[in-house]
Amino acid sequence: MSNRGTRPYALILALTCICGTTWCPAQPAQANDPHPATRHDSPSKTMVTKITPLVLPEDRNAAIAYLLAMQNFHADFVNKASDVNYDTCGTTREELDKDEKFKAAAAAMESFNADAWVRASRLRTCDFQWAREEGFALLLPHLGKLRTAARSLRFMARHELGNNDPAKASEYLATMIRMSNHVSGDGFLISSLVGVAITSLSIAEMRTLAESGRLDEPSRKVLLEALETINREDPFLMRACIDTEEASVFASISGKYQGPDAGRQFARDMLEMTGGDDTATQLRFKIVDEWDADRLNREAQKTHAAFDAIRAAWDDKDSLAALEEAESRVSREEFGVVAAILCPTMSKARQSSLKFSRDLEEIITLLKAAKIASDPTPADAAP
Repeated sequence: MSNRGTRPYALILALTCICGTTWCPAQPAQANDPHPATRHDSPSKTMVTKITPLVLPEDRNAAIAYLLAMQNFHADFVNKASDVNYDTCGTTREELDKDEKFKAAAAAMESFNADAWVRASRLRTCDFQWAREEGFALLLPHLGKLRTAARSLRFMARHELGNNDPAKASEYLATMIRMSNHVSGDGFLISSLVGVAITSLSIAEMRTLAESGRLDEPSRKVLLEALETINREDPFLMRACIDTEEASVFASISGKYQGPDAGRQFARDMLEMTGGDDTATQLRFKIVDEWDADRLNREAQKTHAAFDAIRAAWDDKDSLAALEEAESRVSREEFGVVAAILCPTMSKARQSSLKFSRDLEEIITLLKAAKIASDPTPADAAP
């Protein structure tokens, strides 16, 4: 999957979900229907538009709320917030006001609607309804914007720490954790990696808050409760993503390439998608170029064995070494040429997963042991 580029279907998705517009066969209006559908007949299908039932706030889709929040990004603030060096800007109001980059971002922060992101993260369900049938051609433009929002929320948390308001700071950091859980539900490896990246930003700021002496008990509880929502067995569903990646291989091939030049079509698309700069990949494309549809599909079936090896390696006690060996077998074309072209590299993801698990336990321990401020100064009472 890729998070490069953008497509209009993201906005169309939001508008479709909001307006309740669907495609379905024509049906006669029911006598007891208080909102009879408005029909626009066409030769093959009918577009039906009607008022959808009320969805309770807690049952609404966070994906729509995120998409709406993304429409209100202001480049001036998000760019300036991304430039802040959190290791040197300080934590007190006096220190932050002296840091030129922090001060520049603070002057523009009113353009960022942090509350919209907080509300979206609190919704229980998040489903962007991505077109998984597109396989590896699917673009995920929301990932970059979620990372940008996370950097902006970290800025807001530091700003509130400077105001001696640990409650607001903790809420913004907990929001980042909830966003990470949401985005990893996509089932794509790159989404899980973005989830790790966002939460790592949050954890880094939690350390600062815990060591500041300004953390109070309610705020500590908020942070610990957010961290407890992370799946300890499979943080951000990285291991589960192996199944999605396997399905994507076949979605990228099944039914798309037909006839005697199926291999040539496949090689052309993969070359455009991956770049294929190295010699080994170029040679593989030349081999595939000669295949018809039957040969391409037979070779693709061998990929199942490659993913079985990757799953077994991920679960191995020495998972990093096992994954490197499995990837070497894939590279040697032990599971066929298609597997060598399309199987993802999982060793770096596993390394990230193991490091994150260590960081997670460390921050939980640090928060539990942190000195608690007995009477923090509220923001409005700060001198």
